Amino acid sequence: MQVGDLVELSAYGKKLKGFAWLHGSHGIVIKRVHEYSVWQVHWFDKAFKTRVKRKEIKHVKAKKAFV
Repeated sequence: MQVGDLVELSAYGKKLKGFAWLHGSHGIVIKRVHEYSVWQVHWFDKAFKTRVKRKEIKHVKAKKAFV
């Protein structure tokens, strides 16, 4: 995970009750907060910043276009 990566909640993050309002949202990693894999993420849909652990987020996969 690096600053500038596009992320969403992982399966583990979706199970947590505290992140229920972020289901389906995408965000961008702003900075690394601690050495222990804690990241600050700005969520686009909610215009909100949160601190999350690495296992609570995953990279957004690009959709394949079929022509």
